[in-house]
Amino acid sequence: SLREPYISKNNLMDSVDELRLIQGIDPIFWANFGRSLTVYGSCQINLCAVSDKDWVLIAGIINAAAKNPNDPVVTDPVKLKLLATTIAPQMMGICKDMNTFAQAVQMPGTAGNLLASSMGVSVDSVGDLGNDGVADSEVQGVELDTSKLSKIVGSGTKRYYRIKVFGVVGKTRHSVDAVWDQLAINQVTEGQGAFVYWREE
Repeated sequence: SLREPYISKNNLMDSVDELRLIQGIDPIFWANFGRSLTVYGSCQINLCAVSDKDWVLIAGIINAAAKNPNDPVVTDPVKLKLLATTIAPQMMGICKDMNTFAQAVQMPGTAGNLLASSMGVSVDSVGDLGNDGVADSEVQGVELDTSKLSKIVGSGTKRYYRIKVFGVVGKTRHSVDAVWDQLAINQVTEGQGAFVYWREE
């Protein structure tokens, strides 16, 4: 449908915008997964890069790594969403290693207890981390297969940061879209950390 059809360049992509040219990447897909995609990095999802708003991505990870693909939670979209929205707010605390993530998915109700004891408050005040009207203790968990999970996710410090900035002065609008790589070597300062993508409009 493009005036000049997209031709595969058989090389690494320069920007996430190129992903939108691939057949099947429609606005619905982009709305659900677009902010989670990068053209940099490995094929694994870095758990520490998953935000607390990415419950759809978390549901996808749970679905793909479930020990039993026919688990009642995995096959029921409502139960899977409840589990994913309960796990999502915990990501900052459970992203450091794959086993902690797997334990949280298997026993989603324990996070509220840990949070309450560390804050010195009642479990009732933090008992619905997903803000979905269902107590976390009532959300059913799923046992994950760690061998499947290790093929899908990784953990550790986030390496790539996407920066989007825009400014408006009068009728003029200017935007910058950039990607910063923590491990790239800066050619000017010869230090670690450099922009690997920069686009101005």
